[in-house]
Amino acid sequence: MAISLAFGWVAVLISIFFWGFFSVPMKFKRVLNADLNTFVFNFYLTIMVVTLPFLVLIFAPFHFSGFGMLAGIVWIPCSVSFPIAIQNIGISKGQSIWAILILLISFFWGIVFGHKVKSVGLTVLALIFLVVGVSSLGFLKQNTNNKDQEQENKKKNKNKNALDNQGSDSENIPLGNEVNDSEYDSNEDSEIGLGSSGDQDEQTNQKKKYEPKFTKSILTDGLDSDISNDLKEMEVGFNSSEEEDSKSEPNTKSTKDREHKPNLKMGILGIALIAIFGGSQMVPLEFASEEERGIAMPISFGFGAFLGASVIFAIVCTLHYRKHKTIRDLLQLNVIRYPLASGTLWTIGNMFAIIATMSPLGMSQGYSIAQLNVVVSSLVGIIFYKELAGKQIIYFCGSFTLATIGAVLLGIYG
Repeated sequence: MAISLAFGWVAVLISIFFWGFFSVPMKFKRVLNADLNTFVFNFYLTIMVVTLPFLVLIFAPFHFSGFGMLAGIVWIPCSVSFPIAIQNIGISKGQSIWAILILLISFFWGIVFGHKVKSVGLTVLALIFLVVGVSSLGFLKQNTNNKDQEQENKKKNKNKNALDNQGSDSENIPLGNEVNDSEYDSNEDSEIGLGSSGDQDEQTNQKKKYEPKFTKSILTDGLDSDISNDLKEMEVGFNSSEEEDSKSEPNTKSTKDREHKPNLKMGILGIALIAIFGGSQMVPLEFASEEERGIAMPISFGFGAFLGASVIFAIVCTLHYRKHKTIRDLLQLNVIRYPLASGTLWTIGNMFAIIATMSPLGMSQGYSIAQLNVVVSSLVGIIFYKELAGKQIIYFCGSFTLATIGAVLLGIYG
């Protein structure tokens, strides 16, 4: 089934949209805290890669392609590296860099396979824009304070201010010989209800509740600053179990967040693998016959991707079972919906990217222009995940605009 030029452009636009959103589930806080093994994540993702393409059989007959299957296998190192790059570099910065690098590599392969450049001068200019734009993006530092963390910090500061205010109020309460007996007795009666029908035990317990009101701040007065700070960190007095649980919960969450600090080296490695294998994944399709080059090609691609992911998954599970005698903690089925969601979004984008490649646009234009999905992913990373802030956004927009102009020029005249 031949694919028209018009349908090729429509396929490019659809691919840009879905590829722009596919990395979002990888940044969900629950996935980060779960620390799901990247090979397990990849296996779950490829479940959708192998199943969704069968929907094209509604419109076209199936033709199995060995080259399409090989393209899926070539893609495996790329898919394994998706969560590594996203969780360590970020959506806006990471996906922008790898998408433009994929564009450069796929353009190179297009030249190798005989694609003729329409304008040498504009092609060189486009390549210069791309190199400068991508290089400048690499200097941006990811803002690790996401929206959830900011809310938690505000909550902690609010609780801390409340405790400080309570401590400052208690400083006005006199102690020892300075206490006016009649005034103290009247306050105590109103506080604990002396003279009421309650029994003595209840009154005694209520007195204990009252005591911490003037123990926190006065204990720290007149002490050295170091000792005073240490005591202020402690909570002197009798707190209920519910208060202790509510105060310990934010500490637990912050500890989990600290366990997932971005690793720049791992992020760079992930982007390198994505760029190399993602830019080369369509190369085997250049050898496919005309009968194979149709909208059913994603089915063969999905078979190859799932086969490669399954082999790696089986090896990882075997090694884990030998060491731990169980794989239940490795699978983490409670977060499986997130890689499945990523797989769904990526597969839809990939199906239309393959269709664009099979159209007259070819690999150098169709697949290259599809990398403009960075427009969508960058907005998602900046708006929803606050990965960049302040002057970083202005700097990013300048670098990104330069790289995008280069990508458009390369797609049109390259």
